[in-house]
Amino acid sequence: MKKAYSFMFSRLSKSSKLLLFMSFVESIIYNLSVLFIPILQKQLLDRITDNNESSSFIAYIAVCSLCILCMVFGTIVNSYIQRAIQRRLQEEMLIGAVYDDSLITARGPGAYLTSIFGDTERIVQILGINIFDMIFQIVSAIVALVITWKWNHIFVYTVIPSYIILIGVQFICQKSFITAFTKGREKVYETNPKVLEFIENRNTVVEYTQLQEFLKPIYRLFNERDHYFIKSQVVSSVGDSATLSVKLIATCALFILATPLIQNNSLTMSEFVAMLSYLAMVYLPINTVNEYINQVESFKVVYDKIKRNLKEEIKTGLPDKKELGVENCDFSYENKPVLQNINLNVKTKIGLVGISGEGKSTLIKILLGKIKPASGKCRFGGIDTSGINSGLLMYGLNYYPQSIELFNEDLRYNITLGKTGIDSDEYTRMVVVTQSALKELFDKISGEDIKNIRLRDNEIKLFKKIFMMSDNYKLTDGIILKVKEQLANINDLNYTIKLVAEMVCAKEYYIIEKYESLIKDLNLEKLDGRSFGQRGENISGGEKNKIAMARFLLPENNYGFFIIDEPFTNLDAISENECYQVMKRYLNNCNGILISHKLNLIKDFCDDIIVLDEGRIVEEGNHEKLNADEGLYRKLYAEFIRNDKSDINED
Repeated sequence: MKKAYSFMFSRLSKSSKLLLFMSFVESIIYNLSVLFIPILQKQLLDRITDNNESSSFIAYIAVCSLCILCMVFGTIVNSYIQRAIQRRLQEEMLIGAVYDDSLITARGPGAYLTSIFGDTERIVQILGINIFDMIFQIVSAIVALVITWKWNHIFVYTVIPSYIILIGVQFICQKSFITAFTKGREKVYETNPKVLEFIENRNTVVEYTQLQEFLKPIYRLFNERDHYFIKSQVVSSVGDSATLSVKLIATCALFILATPLIQNNSLTMSEFVAMLSYLAMVYLPINTVNEYINQVESFKVVYDKIKRNLKEEIKTGLPDKKELGVENCDFSYENKPVLQNINLNVKTKIGLVGISGEGKSTLIKILLGKIKPASGKCRFGGIDTSGINSGLLMYGLNYYPQSIELFNEDLRYNITLGKTGIDSDEYTRMVVVTQSALKELFDKISGEDIKNIRLRDNEIKLFKKIFMMSDNYKLTDGIILKVKEQLANINDLNYTIKLVAEMVCAKEYYIIEKYESLIKDLNLEKLDGRSFGQRGENISGGEKNKIAMARFLLPENNYGFFIIDEPFTNLDAISENECYQVMKRYLNNCNGILISHKLNLIKDFCDDIIVLDEGRIVEEGNHEKLNADEGLYRKLYAEFIRNDKSDINED
């Protein structure tokens, strides 16, 4: 319970905390009013007998009206707080997908989408039970027992045995509900990615297999999921029915016990009516506590699943020199070596060559900080890539991936990703302004004692941009201290400031002239104004490649490197040559790594070539040297030339 509410409270804004306090006050007023209503009913009946009911009737109406107002107000406040926390959790999970994509990798985007909307809703449902109301309900029930004891003992004798029975029944039902619900949720996480996968690949299924046979495993998952959820609903209904039955029996018992007492004047009719009102009230905690326990258990299940994606992984590494490389790097998948003793220093344009499955993609993932080597080090700018935030690292290692990600938007959006376009002079000015602001920020952090550092709003905003923090992230002295320690170890602060300033500007702006030049050079004008469809389904594979190349080349990057993984895979020979010439021109003064099975690109573009075989570097040198040797590269190049000529002859 403490963990759940601490988790919620830490995500409340100041306005939400004020509403929470108002909810506390509302609960006190509401439950006191509910407690007094039976007493007012008793007084009203007593005064009706004395023909003096007017004042009691007015008080009764007033208290009932107050209850209704409090109930409406409490519902509105609670709904607002629930929605605010759910929105905060959804934002955290969206950002969390960048820091930890293990759930997406393991279960697919569909499962993660379910988590963002379904699991966050499930978590905040615990707030649907006002804990203040629950506490005051328990207190009110005890007070009601004390009040009715003074009138007559039959109420207590009726309620206590029924409470014991209900607690036992609810305990059994609750355990069964949690078990069934948990298994049902697990089946949801297993089912949703399968359904999404079928929808995305539906044309392949229809073309190559029998539809109904293919769907049987999915239907089987549906059946298993529904079985557990139906079981949980049945158990919940049994618990509700048991509660209702016990209440009815208790009410009948109260009537039976009260009738002779009323007849011999040991119990007044007004006291009996008040007892009936209290009877409905004293059972409220049973339902509320039971529902609350169910929600807490559900919270634990969901929280354990998504907690890794609710934590921003703040990395404060700051590169201070133009350096990229790996040293004595090893990596294995399931105890099978993939990379062994890799040493690589990127000082030129390097071509990475090898047979498929020999570790090229794994090496790229290590360079990009996606995975950590089992041993050895991977550094960018003198800093281990695992310690640099992904925003800064991905800018410093400008990456062109094999899989092209497109949005259902137009051409400009897919290349610029919504950034603001400015002319080259204004862009240069913004970089200079950002450099000045960064120097001032770093000087303040470096020069002041941590206890005396007070960042202005614009400085906090810039700090969060550098280290890719969300707006809701609370900037602590601990984070600032880590940056302070990083700055103390930097040898070339000017390089760091220039790199970070360009990164900040490149992620906010693009140069309009450069954008227009790329559109023209890559012959993309015909796509202007078109909607690309989900994942770019309305355009061709070659057009996707050109758009990805324009996006890759658009940012200004004078202080980083490039990593290109299999470009031009869907282009014809003419378009490939056009795109290659564009890429070569824009990357003329840059160094980095190119992976491609098209060895003509490797030969023409790269200064040096590295050949991987069984996870080891077996050859190094330029094209002329490697092609003269009797090694793997010569075999690969000869095979490429043979296939290339064969393709030309077929055409």
